[in-house]
Amino acid sequence: MRSRWLCGLGLLLVGGLLPSCSDDTECSVNEDCPGDQVCRSNNCVPPEETPDGGNLGDTCTLDTDCDPPLVCDRVAKQCRKADDTDGGVPPTDLGPEDQGPQPQDGGPDKIKPRVVSTVPADQSRGVDPTAAIKVVFSEPVREAIVEAGIVLFNSNDPANVADSGSPQLGLGLPVSYDAATLTATIQIPAAQPLRPYTTYKLTVREEIKDTEGNFLEEFPDIFFTTAPDSTAESFYETIAREYAPYIYQEAARDLKKADYITSYDFDGKWNGERKYTAWQQPNAKLNATVYWNVTETKTHYFITYITYHPYDYDQTNVEARLRDNGMSGSQVIVSKERGWLAVETYNGEGFWAFTVENKAIEPRPANDGGIGEFKKTFEAGWLLEGRHFQSFIPRGTHESCAWGHETGALELRCRQPNAMQFTQSSGVAYAPNLPAAGTTGEDPGRPSNCATQGCADPCPTGQICCAGACRTIPYGFRSLAAELWTRAKEFDTATGQEVIWSSRFTYQEDLSAEQRREIGRPGYGLPFPRFLAGTLDDSMGQPPWAWDDNTDSKVSRGMWFIDPAYAFHRHLKETAGDAWAERATDYCWNVYLGIFARNQEGCSGR
Repeated sequence: MRSRWLCGLGLLLVGGLLPSCSDDTECSVNEDCPGDQVCRSNNCVPPEETPDGGNLGDTCTLDTDCDPPLVCDRVAKQCRKADDTDGGVPPTDLGPEDQGPQPQDGGPDKIKPRVVSTVPADQSRGVDPTAAIKVVFSEPVREAIVEAGIVLFNSNDPANVADSGSPQLGLGLPVSYDAATLTATIQIPAAQPLRPYTTYKLTVREEIKDTEGNFLEEFPDIFFTTAPDSTAESFYETIAREYAPYIYQEAARDLKKADYITSYDFDGKWNGERKYTAWQQPNAKLNATVYWNVTETKTHYFITYITYHPYDYDQTNVEARLRDNGMSGSQVIVSKERGWLAVETYNGEGFWAFTVENKAIEPRPANDGGIGEFKKTFEAGWLLEGRHFQSFIPRGTHESCAWGHETGALELRCRQPNAMQFTQSSGVAYAPNLPAAGTTGEDPGRPSNCATQGCADPCPTGQICCAGACRTIPYGFRSLAAELWTRAKEFDTATGQEVIWSSRFTYQEDLSAEQRREIGRPGYGLPFPRFLAGTLDDSMGQPPWAWDDNTDSKVSRGMWFIDPAYAFHRHLKETAGDAWAERATDYCWNVYLGIFARNQEGCSGR
């Protein structure tokens, strides 16, 4: 009998330290023993006759610190009961190449187990937040340590940044093991699905070992990103379309394609280092595209519109690159009670705010962290159909401006003609493609020339004279969260992925500890990509979550986009009752802070 043999071996090795091995009571754990006896080498013995280091619950570092059948849990550093399975049959769908080399007949098994496959696979996107997560091994592993050895992390959690060393905050989901299929499974609870738009890290730790005690050959980390919330995406795209801007894009006289707004993947690729050459190709299809994002509180919608250009250049020299992969944009603030309130535009260094007459809103004073004054208050007719603002994008530098903004000497980059025509150069007028969601819009590269000459009469507002006819170019809508945020962890080609980002930053890291306590805003420590990759060494475009307000020390890098309710409170004030005091953190939907609460009262999902 196995216990009798172990007992005899123990007597031989320790020279009689275990006189009570004559006890006929067999055991696996202390609870199997009568009275105050404890389990030692599968036999019950008095505790005073038990040396330290071998019983269930004793501290350990290696398996040799524990007596069989106990093994060392290297996470808890305690002796625990192991899986008593002495073998197993690999799944029938695994061939010898998957199982790895097999031990020779009669010899000890020293073959290390491997992870054959995972579901989802590494670098997967669009993963169902409710789907089970599976790990398939090349041979049987010890069931008792599978749960400790397979851990799922939220990679967007500050404690689990991919390059920060050892993650600390696993989700604590239970893991089951099927010995027949060699598969460990994390079953996601239906009542608590994974977060949408979120990158998760599945870690298979070194604690995993086969039934003979061989540790894993490798300890892989698997990254995957959950799918967007399709219901929320549809609703918020409708909101974005309702307030989408008309865009007047100035272009170099010969209509250099670098001035066309388009999508980041216009070339079918996601490698930012390819864009500078790709846009210059004769067959480059620069489809008109605007990225949108909506963040919702119980009182407001914050709608951001982002334009992308393959590269920015000096207005006086088309060949002089300023940066690769430039992004700019504007944010519309809409009160659920009072409708359109204001728009803030990003000028590359900070933000300008604009409104229209008779809106119950005013800027906060500069000495209170505000913008001091609106750059311009327009007549109500400036809003087309009462809700579509009119944006101007200068050639080359591509800042987001407001059409009709009266510029001063320091704002020459946002200069534009007084009339709704490109009188000084050529350009393209873009209109939101409103009929149906998901449309891309016409390729703006098709017009050979969109100068002002050739039309008998001035064109209506929102149109320009293009090759003798008044027209606009429709632009399509792309979700920033679904398109780029779900790729926020893709930094290099080490795993076969294309280079999208070149560096990271930590949210609110630029604030002092005192400022963070005073402000009390969520999100401190969250990791974000800072620059889009490119071929220039030190001048790449930035996504909106990395834009900074250089004029306000309490508006941290990215806060204008990540926490727009706070930035709005800092810059502007509603005169007909400022709801900020009561609704400071009442986000219904904020992808970047991980807030998905549309089912709350006062939110659009109710």
